Amino acid sequence: MSPEGPGTAADWFAGLQRAARPRRWLTAAVIGATGGLFTTLVLAWPLELLAGAAITGTLLLWDRRHGHLAGWSPSEHGPYRIAAVAARLERQGWAFLPVPEPSAPYCYLLIGPQGVFLIQHEHRPISTDVHNGLVVVGERPAIRDLQALRVTADAVQAALRALADGEGAVQCVLVAERTAMEEPRVVTDVTILPVAGLRTWLCRRDPALSQETIASLAVAAHQFFDEATGQA
Repeated sequence: MSPEGPGTAADWFAGLQRAARPRRWLTAAVIGATGGLFTTLVLAWPLELLAGAAITGTLLLWDRRHGHLAGWSPSEHGPYRIAAVAARLERQGWAFLPVPEPSAPYCYLLIGPQGVFLIQHEHRPISTDVHNGLVVVGERPAIRDLQALRVTADAVQAALRALADGEGAVQCVLVAERTAMEEPRVVTDVTILPVAGLRTWLCRRDPALSQETIASLAVAAHQFFDEATGQA
């Protein structure tokens, strides 16, 4: 599932959570029941029942913030984690926009104090070929995927500079579900890292943009994406 239109990251994350509510509750209940069974070793009835209920409730509260429960499905882990990260950053003044790129349905723009980041989710495993040392996405060299991401970043960067006198470069990030490489890894100016490390990596960077600049860049990005999709 990918966000449609320029809605907020909070809206996107909430939509993902609503769509997966039965699976999230079932997952929390199963884990809570399993935890309750283990507590029978040290607790008597009905304390083990209360322990199971407490585990279930804690998991659901934790999931409201981080979105991990539904994201445990391999095919949906990345989008949930990215949506949760984007929603948290949005509350701290970041701007979030889905990138209208048909060839890469999970591509997003995050603009915050630390800079402008074009982030693409990759569900295929990323590794280093033991024979030639090349980075491989799935079973093919990553260079083609990374070049496509760079082309999109260059177009966004040119638009931001033209429409809002954008500062700095658009930095490319490829977040992977599975990676056997040393992390983070930079290949052809694209940073590759596990999706679980995205927020930490973003927030460790030195602030470079003011809130006024973030707002103007977000407006310019909206305009550029609307023009690209014929909505202007």
